[in-house]
Amino acid sequence: MDQSRRHHLERALTAALASRPALLVVDLGALAFCDSSGLNAFVHARRNAQDTGARMVLAAPTGPVRWLLEITGMHQVFDIRPDVESALAEQSRP
Repeated sequence: MDQSRRHHLERALTAALASRPALLVVDLGALAFCDSSGLNAFVHARRNAQDTGARMVLAAPTGPVRWLLEITGMHQVFDIRPDVESALAEQSRP
């Protein structure tokens, strides 16, 4: 995920939030690389999710993506789960 793909990510996240879900799980399991533009798209989507009352969870970040989240401090901002299944278990949380 870099600047050249950011627009596609933003469109997908916006479309996912359009139906106003209670929970948005973003599966990062196949994402091998993410730069600051991708991270900014996730931050923007998190704000949009909060504005609509949705919870956004990042699931299964790969090593490089987890590293980016950690060095930027975003691992303290995002709800991060080790896999999609544990993220979906969040649906039952109030």
